[in-house]
Amino acid sequence: GRLNNVTQTYQESATKEGIGLKTLILLSTTLITSLVFINVALRINYMPIYTYIIAGVIAFILNLIMVLSPLKAKYLSIPYAISEGLIIGCICELLELVLPGMGLRIASLALLVTLSVFVGGAFLYMKGIIKVGQKFKAMLFSFSIGIIVFSLCFGIMALVSFLTTGVNLYSIYYFSGLGIIGSIIMCIVATLYVIVSFDNATQIVDSGADKDYEWYASYAITLNVIYLFFEILR
Repeated sequence: GRLNNVTQTYQESATKEGIGLKTLILLSTTLITSLVFINVALRINYMPIYTYIIAGVIAFILNLIMVLSPLKAKYLSIPYAISEGLIIGCICELLELVLPGMGLRIASLALLVTLSVFVGGAFLYMKGIIKVGQKFKAMLFSFSIGIIVFSLCFGIMALVSFLTTGVNLYSIYYFSGLGIIGSIIMCIVATLYVIVSFDNATQIVDSGADKDYEWYASYAITLNVIYLFFEILR
């Protein structure tokens, strides 16, 4: 018992500075990986689709492992950031192929908006202007469930419509005012998830958790920032 007390006394706890540094490492890794991939893909003028598929599968598996075992984030968060960087690189390269000369500009603008929202959200949370409580999280979770149910129902309707009449409901939706409104709503939801990840990181620090949990908190923030980028890019 005395030995356990000594171990707990000298155990290094998670800090906000440590989480911030690790988040910077993960986001930088994602950005650098995507830039390198885009540069290589532009040079060879070819984007292997299997890169996107493999990176997506790897990212999904790593996500699942870290959610089930948070301490594994210490070893898996950087590989996860690399896989997400490859996914972003593939999407941005595809966008450039579809819209030559404009695709990367659009992606760059989405990146700037994402960083602005990220910094703004962090500022509002640290200043206490936005407070995250259990009701806030419950409301966000319920809203997210509603979005998932709507997406599944709409996806089934779109598939049936396309197979029976040849009408693409997704094209009608995304190129209408409803599509714009839906995209704005999803961007707001993604922003709220980023703020929730800030609060989760704060709880990890306040609970005196082991320093290894900094990687898990940083992974969660990175995950939500990437989700925000995808929604803004959409």
